[in-house]
This record gives sequence, structure tokens and C-alpha cells, in this order.
Amino acid sequence: MKKILSVFISAIVILLCVPATVSAEYTMKSASQAIEFYKSVMSNPSWSASSRKDRGEKLQLPEEWLENMTTSALVDAVVEYPYFTDYLFYNDVQSFIPVLYNTFNGVRELAERPDVATVLLQKYKAETVLTDVNTTEDVFRLTDIEILLSQDFVVEKLTDDEISELRRVAFYKYIGKRNSEVHSEYTANMFYNLNHNKIFPNILRFYDNWWEILV
Repeated sequence: MKKILSVFISAIVILLCVPATVSAEYTMKSASQAIEFYKSVMSNPSWSASSRKDRGEKLQLPEEWLENMTTSALVDAVVEYPYFTDYLFYNDVQSFIPVLYNTFNGVRELAERPDVATVLLQKYKAETVLTDVNTTEDVFRLTDIEILLSQDFVVEKLTDDEISELRRVAFYKYIGKRNSEVHSEYTANMFYNLNHNKIFPNILRFYDNWWEILV
């Protein structure tokens, strides 16, 4: 009887531990898993014969990943989404995100995260302005984060202190991009152009009124 009870207790302990193990795996590795997931989908022989709509459906992140991803990992998974840089083909970048929202579950999940603004701000602060045209790093990542930071579902979650901090950080990023061989005038001005009516409502020109940002 004691042996049976011991086996029963051991089985319960194992069952209780399994969800925690799976959750930890998704939480800690989901960003890199997402990249591998995208690659595996796109390397499938059926990919080349698929329509744009079908390709988008195949690239949806598994629901269990979305449920267990940290917001930080989810941001990385979103900017690594193969169709994220489609904004380059839009005259109005702001009109791109609603399209992405309707076609990619990663963005819809990101919009629901209460800490999305804080996480994006921290990532933005940590991002380096690339200056070497021969760099092997992702030259679009800084702009990608700026585009996400400019969305209403992010801006509305920023505190007054975070908005003030964002203005200062954005200014220095802007100066860095203006002196970079990697960034064009288009990407250098991207963040201001997206936010002149929201984060920078009283600034006529980003670079002409720098003191308004730093005060």
C-alpha cells in the first residue's frame, strides 16, 4: 500500500512540474523559437506555391507561444516577422500597422499587453544607432521599434514620465541617425513624422527645437 501511495504521489509531482517546464521553455526561448519557426515555414516546399494570404496564415505564431511569451520576447518575435518590413512599400507607414494587426496574431497579442509601452521604451533606449554601412547587424531594427512605439495602443500606455524620457531618447537617436551612413533622411525623420501630433505636438521641426525636447 505504501509503495502504491508513493508511486501515486510521484506521478502527481511529475504532472505538476510539466506545465511549469513547458512554460519556462516558451518564456525563455520563444523569441529565437519564433525566428526558427519563420524559417521552417518559409523553407517548406509548399511555400513558393502559396498565395500571399496563405503565407501569412502559415506564419501565425502558435497560440501556446503567445500565451507564455514574455512581452520582451514577443516584441522580438514581431519585429522578426518576415512581413514586418513591408512598411517600406507604404507611402503612409501608419496605415501599415492596422494591416499587420489584422493579419498577424503577434501584433494583436502585443496590443493587449499592459507593459508593452514600458518594454518597448527600454528596448528603444538599449538600441544602438548603427553607423557602419558594412555592418552585419539588422539595420531595420531601430526603425521597427520606432514604428511600434508610435502606435496608439503603445502611446496610450505611456506615463507622463515615460513620454518625457522618450522625447529625450528619440532626440539623441535622431542625432545619431543624422550622422549615420546607414540611415537615410527618411528613416532619420521617421519617429518624428509618426508622432508629431502625439508625442511631439508642439514641435514644428524636430531638429530646430531641440531645447523643447531636453527641458
